[in-house]
Amino acid sequence: MNMDLENIFNLFGGGENLQSYTSKELGDIKKFEDFKETPMFKLGMFKKIVFNHISYKKKIIELFKSVKPQLDIEELEETGELVAFERGWDFISQCKLEESEWRESLKLYNNKDFKGALKLTLKFYQGLEEYEKCAYLKKILDFFKKDLATQK
Repeated sequence: MNMDLENIFNLFGGGENLQSYTSKELGDIKKFEDFKETPMFKLGMFKKIVFNHISYKKKIIELFKSVKPQLDIEELEETGELVAFERGWDFISQCKLEESEWRESLKLYNNKDFKGALKLTLKFYQGLEEYEKCAYLKKILDFFKKDLATQK
């Protein structure tokens, strides 16, 4: 049996043969790649990562409780939290309050869910005593309190 390795690796993305796409599809790919660099996308991904972690945490812990040999559930929880909050941090740490595009995007995310994700992340980094990250997150929360409150 002869396998086409190029085809197999293309199933996982990254090694795409751009010649196989139409010009419309290439345009859509470019638009999506551009969108992934916007504040709206990055803020949305931050919120999604934090909340997905919370919602799936219990399900995953239950799944691994039944594994033999028994895994250290507490260690698994800590590792999962670290991975989730670090992934979220990758997105929110790019926030530049001095730039109007970021401020305008934050205005659109001015809701209790987004602020809750910020507060959960802040609490997580307080526990790790990563106070530079805490100060950064607090600055964003203060933006919602001070800057947006004065605009009403």
